[in-house]
Amino acid sequence: MNEVLSKFSPISLKEMDNVKLMNRIDTKYILLKKDLISILDSVYINYSILEIDGLRNMGYYSQYYDTKDFDMYLKHQNKRKNRYKIRARKYINTNDNFLEIKLKNIKGRTIKSRIKLQNDDYNFSDKEIDFINSSSPYKYEAIEKKLENSFNRITLVHKTEKERITIDNNIIFKFNSDIINNLGDLIIVEAKQEKFNLYSDFLKELKNRGIRPVGISKYCIGTFLLNKNLKSNNLKQKLLLLNKLLTT
Repeated sequence: MNEVLSKFSPISLKEMDNVKLMNRIDTKYILLKKDLISILDSVYINYSILEIDGLRNMGYYSQYYDTKDFDMYLKHQNKRKNRYKIRARKYINTNDNFLEIKLKNIKGRTIKSRIKLQNDDYNFSDKEIDFINSSSPYKYEAIEKKLENSFNRITLVHKTEKERITIDNNIIFKFNSDIINNLGDLIIVEAKQEKFNLYSDFLKELKNRGIRPVGISKYCIGTFLLNKNLKSNNLKQKLLLLNKLLTT
């Protein structure tokens, strides 16, 4: 993996400012690490790669919040429009911590808002509680931690288009220290675009290899894997795909 990543020209966080894409179209894919390498080798001329302190595969840690009865998870399961996710995320390589709220609106666009956390112990301040109360339909008092998630992420930025590709690997879900589920060599790729373009350089390579978009949420997959009694009708095809890839 490191060999093919070294072929990309680097881009800094500052240089990525014009592709923050806080209001965007997201398209997700699932594939295996062995298939990813050949795809990267085909597109490195068209993309730059985020590099921080010489690293190109960054560490992330997230805590997801939901109501006691998993209202946000169930809204996703029931394909409700205007659905939310609330998480605290630590960007390990920069030591930044954010409280983030994501809305998937009725037009299929993802709108993300966030504020910096004042500390990294996840005990929210009054400002952070106000942010949850004002930026989502959920009140702070009604939500609780439901899932922890850690992974590494490669971030590619198209050199001429407003597009970012995130490549999540080494994905682990847990809730408390004694319950862990590891996705092994599975990769979750997400294209973040200002306007949907199925024929961007990266997505074209996925299509040529027969890899199709799949609506998948790390929060929903992880929550179900650690809570098998939850409703999962709309996850069944995705779980079958996960199992198929893991046994390939």
